[in-house]
Amino acid sequence: MAKKQAKSVEKNQERVDKIAARLAEVKSKRNAVEEGLNSTKTLDELKEQKRERLRKNEEDQAIIKDENASDSEKEAARDRVAARNAERDRLQPQIEARERILSVRERVKKYLKKNGVTLATIFFFFFIYTYILL
Repeated sequence: MAKKQAKSVEKNQERVDKIAARLAEVKSKRNAVEEGLNSTKTLDELKEQKRERLRKNEEDQAIIKDENASDSEKEAARDRVAARNAERDRLQPQIEARERILSVRERVKKYLKKNGVTLATIFFFFFIYTYILL
């Protein structure tokens, strides 16, 4: 009887190992597909995805902290937070890579846009400086 149980446990462990290997393979393929899809997105779109995940995590954190929420709701919220954190962790290297790739020109343009300076303003002051003040 003990031998049968040992064989059964061994068989079950082999099944679990096969399922775990298949799951790792599926996750790897999913990550590759997701990275391919994200490669066509702009840096701003990737950052927006990250912000959206953070916002949804805050909503789920409120559910987790809510004393009136059922245990099943809290557990589901924890699972969603963990899944979103994993997605966010996969997005972060792509965001960092895009930020490194940005040319100096693009960085200057973003800085000027952020601070409300247009190219017309720069040309205007250049014109004033060049032709009127000199």
